[in-house]
Amino acid sequence: LLHEGMGTYTVTATKEVQVERPVTAYTENASRIADNSYLDVMTPATAMYFRQKQRSRILSKYARHKVAKDGTKFAPGQVIVTPSMFKSELLALYRELEYQGIVQDFDGYKKSLIVELDMNNKQRINYLDSPQFVNGLIIVAGKIQFRK
Repeated sequence: LLHEGMGTYTVTATKEVQVERPVTAYTENASRIADNSYLDVMTPATAMYFRQKQRSRILSKYARHKVAKDGTKFAPGQVIVTPSMFKSELLALYRELEYQGIVQDFDGYKKSLIVELDMNNKQRINYLDSPQFVNGLIIVAGKIQFRK
C-alpha cells in the first residue's frame, strides 16, 4: 500500500483509528520511473520548512542590498552582499537548524554548498545546496540470537 501512495492505519481495542504511517501520493518522478524520495510525508514537509527558513533569513538580512564579487574592497557599513557573505549566512542557518534537530551532517552540507554570481545577471546570486534532513524513526529491526 505504501508504495501505491496509501498510508496505513490500525484500530485500537477501543475502536479508535490511528494513523500508522502517513505517506504522500508521490510514487514516480516526471520520467515515470518509480521514486520513493518523497514517500514519507515528513520529507516534503521538512524540505518546505527548510526552504522557507532560508528564504526568510535571506530576505530579512539582504533585502535592498547591492551585489558585489568576492574580494571587492568596500567601506564598512555599505549595504553590499558578496557570494561568500551569502554562503556564510546559509551555513550559519544550517548550524541553527542542525541544533534544532531539522538537519544533520554540517560538514557534508558545507562541502557541497555552491554559491556564485549568475553569469548572465549580475544582480542575482545562485546557490545549490544538498541538505540532509533528520528522519523520523519508523522501523526498528532486531535479531535475537540466544545462547545456551
